[in-house]
Amino acid sequence: MRSARTEAFWQAFRCHIGADDPKHQVTYFRTSPEVTEKLIAMIVAGAMRAVAGVMHYFGEGREEPLPTTGDYALLLDSRRRPRLIWRTTGVSVGPLSSVSTHHVWADGLGGGDRETWLAIHRRGFARQARMYRFEMHDDIETMFEEFEVVWPDSVARRLKLVVPQLERGFALHQRLDEQRAATEGLEAVLGRIQTAVLTIGPTMRLCFANPAAETLLRRGDGLRLREGHLIAKWPVDTQALATAVAGTTSRSAGTAASQTNNRGAGTVVFIRRGEECCPYRATVFPLCRGHAVRGLAPVAEAVVFIDDPDAAPMSSNMEQDLFRHAYGLTPAEARLAAYLASGNSLTDAADAFCVTRNTVRAQLRSTFDKTDVRRQADLVRLLQALRTLRISLP
Repeated sequence: MRSARTEAFWQAFRCHIGADDPKHQVTYFRTSPEVTEKLIAMIVAGAMRAVAGVMHYFGEGREEPLPTTGDYALLLDSRRRPRLIWRTTGVSVGPLSSVSTHHVWADGLGGGDRETWLAIHRRGFARQARMYRFEMHDDIETMFEEFEVVWPDSVARRLKLVVPQLERGFALHQRLDEQRAATEGLEAVLGRIQTAVLTIGPTMRLCFANPAAETLLRRGDGLRLREGHLIAKWPVDTQALATAVAGTTSRSAGTAASQTNNRGAGTVVFIRRGEECCPYRATVFPLCRGHAVRGLAPVAEAVVFIDDPDAAPMSSNMEQDLFRHAYGLTPAEARLAAYLASGNSLTDAADAFCVTRNTVRAQLRSTFDKTDVRRQADLVRLLQALRTLRISLP
């Protein structure tokens, strides 16, 4: 499977990391050209970070050696051209039905639904069995591999920003509803969010909208769709939103229609609805721009969270439950977190809860550890962002 182009692609990566020639292999998807391109597109978008293959192909004396953690794999497309390189982060072998919930989530096929994933792979493996003449059964021995893309560098850098958010979504989903963690995928998680969530592609084309966003768009009082593209009621707001989606700051606008968070946490755009209505607050987080691999369809450029000022606020108890489930906080830590997220000080919290300052400081330190932040201001920002999502608790 090696060619001069493949070798040049590998040497470019090797020079980039500045290391001796590490262990690597050349691999490809044993699917139709159309499916191969779709799978590569999923990897580039961050939606696929794991693969599964029949052990018929892997092992000593077979077509490919069994990968081990730390190995590199150079992936070819359907025309045997090099497209990307990944580093293996985990490998296991077992019956197809032993696939873990996390692998299903990271693989991306089936939208995170385990039964759908199994059905897709059983059909695919059956086609391969007929083509390559090996015996197929529902629990065929399978190699499960998880990986991270390391080359091309532009794709790898973008995925380092996207993948942690996807992993955080998986962890949050597990904590909120452990009984359904094996059957709910990313869209199911977004469907539980009462805040409108959209993903936007080039030219403001809508890629995905959760149920809350669909309701907001049907209302059409500030945002709506025109031939599949998102537009605002006023052209200036449409332009501000498009600028935010593109990941740039409009320095010449100078109006209240757009505010930019200089820390890079997202761009806020106010979408006006009418003289007697409060505007929507759209927070835009760019996902990628200019990092698409040649030959692939463009992926979503941004995720947009839209806060509806007319929506009923969360109750204090509901908010505390959200923080507790999301980060594994104790009831006392969740109570303190909700109090701080509302703009109160640590001293005020000690007085309000009739405890010593040392007690609330200890609770705050424990909350820092569980939320992986080190400053109170960062904790407040994190909790306010989570509060905005208005997740429906079980």
